[in-house]
Amino acid sequence: MKKISAFTLAEVLITLGIIGVVAALTMPSLIQKYQEKVIANQLKEFYSIFSQALLTAQTEQGDYSRSHILIYYYIKPYLKIQKDCQRGPGCFANTVIKLLDGRDWTNLDPYIGYHKFILNNGASVQMFSSWSRPGITDNEAEIRVDVNGFKGPNTLGRDIFKFKIIDGKLIPSGAVNEMERPFETSCNRKSSADYNGDGCTAWVLYNENMDYLHCDDLSWNGKHKCK
Repeated sequence: MKKISAFTLAEVLITLGIIGVVAALTMPSLIQKYQEKVIANQLKEFYSIFSQALLTAQTEQGDYSRSHILIYYYIKPYLKIQKDCQRGPGCFANTVIKLLDGRDWTNLDPYIGYHKFILNNGASVQMFSSWSRPGITDNEAEIRVDVNGFKGPNTLGRDIFKFKIIDGKLIPSGAVNEMERPFETSCNRKSSADYNGDGCTAWVLYNENMDYLHCDDLSWNGKHKCK
């Protein structure tokens, strides 16, 4: 008679156990990497949408620094907005936003100091623009976007990112040689800088990763990935 080789029940159970352990160790990391990729893609989508709207506004209306209206109203007609909260609540998660190092910062939703709206893709946007905030000149605007809207983690540098409009260009915060929100101190889990997390925007757009969430020795002139 021909002898047939096969795994014993004990061998099958041991193999399944090993597979289960490996999966338990690797799945959380894979899920986190996937979630970070989703956030990075959502940020790139916002950058594209807002840049195109700004370019169209400039083409049709001319330089907004001479338009004598708030940048919010200047660019609004060229954005697909599902909800416009003006200066009222309802366009951001009604919760305390955290800084990248875990400190509590502020609740963006009820604050009346800037215009807020939700794009058709679900991103929550707020704008400080000329006349609406001291220190912002007539041709500048400051923007924060929560790329996944009301979903968590509601943290600067994780799902909330900062931009500026300067001289007609949309500038991501934390770019090379930026002085106001430098990447090395304003996008670092161990930093105690004010607005820590605001300096992550350019890094995500240009390097297409969020590795600053996993290691603290990244820099524009050095490592661009943890590994």
